[in-house]
Amino acid sequence: MKGLLTPHAIRIVDLYDDGEACRHFTFKPVDPNLQHTARPGQFFNLTVPGHSEAAFTYLSLPDAEGCFDALIRTVGKLTAALFECKKGDLLGFRGPFGNGGWPMAQLHGKRVLFLAVGCGLPPLASAIDTLLADSKSSIALLYGARTAHAQVLKRERAAWGKVMPIIDSVDSGSG
Repeated sequence: MKGLLTPHAIRIVDLYDDGEACRHFTFKPVDPNLQHTARPGQFFNLTVPGHSEAAFTYLSLPDAEGCFDALIRTVGKLTAALFECKKGDLLGFRGPFGNGGWPMAQLHGKRVLFLAVGCGLPPLASAIDTLLADSKSSIALLYGARTAHAQVLKRERAAWGKVMPIIDSVDSGSG
């Protein structure tokens, strides 16, 4: 229970802009012994030193070293402070939280269509990755955004597009 109540130190190991007002972060726990697992649909809290704490969705689930990704949109003071952080900076981390909203066992071996608009795609990413690892599932993605610049997860969509059908749509703006 301590892991959920007391923040653990994590380091920003990579970051880059990804879409309109969004930044892709890769985090790694400072403590190599921190056992950190998560399921699709769960979330975590980040603490920015000198600021508060906020909840974010896992973009990728923790790997063997505990590294995980998040796509974060700048919308307020905390995320603005987070966007000032650099590679190597330390943050506080608590989680995972939530029961894992995706019924992954029920989706095993099924045909699944994911539908997302704008920054609604990142919460689906860990479920997509989990099902792609399941060779019995057949999945596809329909993804739309207001503009090409507003589309997120370009790298992930390029990788997914090699193994699953993806239909991208950008609003024409014609009303």
